[in-house]
Amino acid sequence: MGAKVTVLVAAARCAAGKEDSDAHYARMIAAQIRKNPRFNVIVDGAATFGKTTQGIGIDIALVPHGNRHLQHHNKRMAYIDGLCKNVWCIMSTPLLEYIIFDREGYSGGNTLALNPEVLDVDSVLEKNAEETFAHLNRVYVSSNRSKYKQPRPSDFNAARPFILFLGQVSGDTAVNFSHFKVPGFDTSAHYLKALLTAFQILDTWGIPIIYKTHPREASGHNALVNELFSGTLFKNVTVSQDVSIHDLFPQALGVISINSGAGFEALLHLKPVVTLGAVDYSRGTLNCKTVEDIRAAREYIEHPPSPMQTKKFLHAYLATRYPTHGDDTFLKLTEHLLNLAPNGGDGVIYFLGRKGWNHRCVERGYGRH
Repeated sequence: MGAKVTVLVAAARCAAGKEDSDAHYARMIAAQIRKNPRFNVIVDGAATFGKTTQGIGIDIALVPHGNRHLQHHNKRMAYIDGLCKNVWCIMSTPLLEYIIFDREGYSGGNTLALNPEVLDVDSVLEKNAEETFAHLNRVYVSSNRSKYKQPRPSDFNAARPFILFLGQVSGDTAVNFSHFKVPGFDTSAHYLKALLTAFQILDTWGIPIIYKTHPREASGHNALVNELFSGTLFKNVTVSQDVSIHDLFPQALGVISINSGAGFEALLHLKPVVTLGAVDYSRGTLNCKTVEDIRAAREYIEHPPSPMQTKKFLHAYLATRYPTHGDDTFLKLTEHLLNLAPNGGDGVIYFLGRKGWNHRCVERGYGRH
């Protein structure tokens, strides 16, 4: 059977309303990993964080929703680092069938967000890119499938081509990675700053803009944004709440977001995507860091990358993500991570290696890999 391996599943978030839910998620992950009798699994989170791991040697630590680049994760991530040198942040990707495993975190804290150029897009074979794209089109686009449940397909038909701006939950931690922020740590204020900065420019283009609300927005801040965009503040902006993104994307000239996961889904429609914040898929977008960048976005939208370049990016991105395996996902992921060097290797780890990528990187994981 081999020596026992001690696995820590640690819930690092300590924000109000998140601590207990993350601890519950950690227990669910631990239950999967315990299927292998070789693993001694410890869960640490919520009010007991830091009390269940004292004096225990940890071989590998998994941190669901962990992010080294968010202020409210700092203390707990530092504590976990003191216990173990082999720490992995794990998180769902914009596509539910794939998981991020990364030393740094998710969204703008992910390795691919910190260093987008390290993703090897150019080496992807066109044949493999086409296979990946066909798979994604079949599983997501044709099925009206998204990370968040979408309205049923409709007969939506825009009178004119438009720019689609994807809304986010204003208090979402991902908004911390916006390039257009106010002083301090108020994510709702960051969100409003980014939107108002962008829309003052976009509205001058004379092109209709549809602002698509987020399916889970529930704050007064989001309601205020919707009210602003439904009024007379901007001439060319309308708000959409009841149309699926898969009905909107095909008719859009281009798609803009701070760093919403739906921006990645727009790439499945081969749309030019403009991002206003750090995000792990920015290598496939025009990432705007200044007001001048936003002004230049119109040229990017009107002269986007070739379809093949976008398909290559999609394949390269998914080759760095781990496919799900149903109820054994986190067990298999742990086994995979234990085979990687604890402190070595590239900043970006390809699940299938740099060479010989093939369509298997897009399998849902219920078969071989």
